[in-house]
Amino acid sequence: MKFKQSDLEELLQIQAEFDARIETRNIEDTKTAYFIEFTEWFNTIEPFKNWKQQKGKAREVQLAELADMLAFGLSAYLQAPDDKKRPVGQMSLTIDMAAHLASGAQQDFDFKFIGLVYKHIEEEKFKTMLRLPFMIAADLYTVPELIDAYKTKMQVNHERQDSGY
Repeated sequence: MKFKQSDLEELLQIQAEFDARIETRNIEDTKTAYFIEFTEWFNTIEPFKNWKQQKGKAREVQLAELADMLAFGLSAYLQAPDDKKRPVGQMSLTIDMAAHLASGAQQDFDFKFIGLVYKHIEEEKFKTMLRLPFMIAADLYTVPELIDAYKTKMQVNHERQDSGY
């Protein structure tokens, strides 16, 4: 899948519309939620549960958690100061390249990579927070699956807000 600038612009627009509903939104809580969602996603794939023969929750459950992580990555990008953002066109290119590299570089996700992410996020946080869910999707699922899961989850999130969540 070629990830185009218009794809990223659409996702950012969807997220901006949702974020506009959240009066208490702030960048520190968004970053914390991003890491919590990463942990929740990681728990769905269960690579550390060596006592289990059948590891991992259903694919849809995994993608729903990864979609939550993407939502907070998009939100963090939208909240970032302009001098910390890469232009959307450049970002879509790096997401496409990262997804392409991840999908062709290995069959199994290299979890050693995750340890590096925490350090890197402090240096390049907003770019990495946006790229990482796509890299994971490209390696374990597909980027279109992640985008579909994200759009589905955003509908659920809007319904939750409508009902006073």
